[in-house]
Amino acid sequence: MGDNFVHPGSLLRSDRLALLAGEDKRDRARDDVWQLQDLPVADPRHQLVRMIFDERVAYQQHAFRLAKVEISTAPAVRLREFERLRKLSPMYFAFHGSTTENHASIMKDGFLEEKFGGATDAGYVGKGVYLSTDPEYSMAFIASPGVKKLHYKNPVPTCGTEIKLIGVMVVPGKMEHITCLSHGEDLPDGVDSRFVWVNRGAQPVPSKTQRFATELVVKDPKRCYPRLVLTLVRVSKEVVWLDPSIGNPENVGYTRQFHASALPAHVYATGNEGWALSVLKRKKDGITRRAVTAGRGGEAFVQKLRTARVECEVMVFCGNTVYHSSWAKKYSSVKVTSSAAEFKAFVQWP
Repeated sequence: MGDNFVHPGSLLRSDRLALLAGEDKRDRARDDVWQLQDLPVADPRHQLVRMIFDERVAYQQHAFRLAKVEISTAPAVRLREFERLRKLSPMYFAFHGSTTENHASIMKDGFLEEKFGGATDAGYVGKGVYLSTDPEYSMAFIASPGVKKLHYKNPVPTCGTEIKLIGVMVVPGKMEHITCLSHGEDLPDGVDSRFVWVNRGAQPVPSKTQRFATELVVKDPKRCYPRLVLTLVRVSKEVVWLDPSIGNPENVGYTRQFHASALPAHVYATGNEGWALSVLKRKKDGITRRAVTAGRGGEAFVQKLRTARVECEVMVFCGNTVYHSSWAKKYSSVKVTSSAAEFKAFVQWP
């Protein structure tokens, strides 16, 4: 059942998330201490969060840039209980949307049973902590100063608006998949959590292929560790950068520059051609895209884009500009350069 819940899931499994869930010497918790601190772009935990975020936001209807990652330390007594639970069953990463004024108490005290239902409803698939693997859907539960109350059918702020979500480490335990409403009911004995696929109207659907989002309700709040506060900015542009050597020091340096800057676009950096193509082929509302490819594999990549009728601007960032210009001229809107300045200007286009 866990494989059905996680979508697409490869970056959400316990073995990848242990780095985020565990405390280290820099943020060691004490019984009487709670704090929230920035995670710099170079921190491996920030990079893991960004990988998870990229995987999830790539399949949403709109574009968002991850502007800031903050990490919390839980009081040690609560953290010990979560550590015990996560040794018993798999752990996942999910999002929780709540009014920003509630963030401090949630991060400090965790989710409280007396708050079940909150300001939204009594829980349409049962009582518990409500989470989603889809950040855009979680935004429907936020009412922030200066942000119009969002709705399931259009849970999106205007471009340029900042919105904050809580990143939650969760150990769902025994999960039940349901396809109908059970408004405000207690979860049955022997079930630790439920998940449901919903459409854009927040109504359950029977098939994963019909889903707009996945929603999870967890019976016991101790199974949820609110670990991160993520600041997202709605943008109208995306850049997909494909390079088989994306992890080399030079490319990592470029990527960190882009992620640390307040760009008007969200930048995906990947070495996976199939994933890059899937992102560029996916239709999103009001989004303009550009693509960057390395010279190695660049011609095949551009050919696949044009065969799929993806007509975005493309830059080939390479060393051998003479060779790559010879094939690039066969395609429209393809530019070849070896200039780092031109490459960065292309990615950072206003």
